[in-house]
Amino acid sequence: MIEPLREEDYGVWDAFVEESSDGTLFHTIAWKRILEETFGYQPYYFILRDAKGGIAGIFPAFLVRGIHGKVLVSLPFMEYGGPIVRDGYYASMFESIVNLFVMLKKEQGVRYLEIKTPPDTQYHDAESFLFAPVVKAYDYSINIGRRDFTNDFWPKMKAKTRVRHSVVQSCRYGVGVADADIHSFYALHVSSMARVGSLPWPQRFFANIRTYYPASRFIGAYIDKKMIGAMLNLPYRARDLAVVLSYDRSCQAYRASDLLYYHEIRFAFENRFATVDFGRTRPDSPYEKYKQKWGATKHTLYSYVYPADMCHLVDPYASYTRFARFTRNNIAWNAFVHTFFGQNAIRYFP
Repeated sequence: MIEPLREEDYGVWDAFVEESSDGTLFHTIAWKRILEETFGYQPYYFILRDAKGGIAGIFPAFLVRGIHGKVLVSLPFMEYGGPIVRDGYYASMFESIVNLFVMLKKEQGVRYLEIKTPPDTQYHDAESFLFAPVVKAYDYSINIGRRDFTNDFWPKMKAKTRVRHSVVQSCRYGVGVADADIHSFYALHVSSMARVGSLPWPQRFFANIRTYYPASRFIGAYIDKKMIGAMLNLPYRARDLAVVLSYDRSCQAYRASDLLYYHEIRFAFENRFATVDFGRTRPDSPYEKYKQKWGATKHTLYSYVYPADMCHLVDPYASYTRFARFTRNNIAWNAFVHTFFGQNAIRYFP
């Protein structure tokens, strides 16, 4: 049986995540605090114990009021989530998770449960409990291994990708990379989301990341003290995750995004990370080719949905695909995302 996480168990929870090969930043207590304080979601964090009282598994989730009603998600928004379980305890964990959902459906009218997965993971035990596996998105990452950036990686970038040419050109234009302040970072993020017709994160999301996860890196690309590109990096253990890439379209010729990618990949090599993770990518989008030209390998990201007949509701790009042709490069949409509601509406799309 699973038991609710108590505050006095926060330390052993994080230790279990740290020691597990499936553990990610999004499973940590720091990320729990970030989501709680940013969105006010109700957490449902549980521990599965073995016969001796030790931790056999953990399950982090949040109850979210979204566009499809109340849903239980592990975990909202970001790439990864789901239970972390010791071998031999998966069946017990998923049986307990189903029982939790049945209780929440009866007491609070929860419509469905969505479980994301850690990197390169599939929960085959979930299917025996009638979860439906759904391809959520694609992840692109570079496996560093024992390679050296200067001698092994950078010289072998193919000329036809023009990656090295773009980085050299960016430097010649005088573009530099430095730490970004939250306000400039956020202004560029909102303008980028407005341009592509999508919803921005609220500013307090980034502020909470900086507060509760000091290892996060807010990086900006500058020319003449003007920020023209920005990236958020979330290093955790052996994985350096790069997310929230933004750029000033009027300065696209300066190749700020290429320079940011170059600096982040080099940072990961020099600090001996095992993986550079470029995050999830919408299927059939131009960003797939962009990440591939850097030598990134494609991986499938799954979600497991219960009950199975609700799996059609978890497509994160369905709403965007339906409405982007109206919101992309739209003056009214640009005005909307600069309002309080526009900068907080993402809470309904976990």
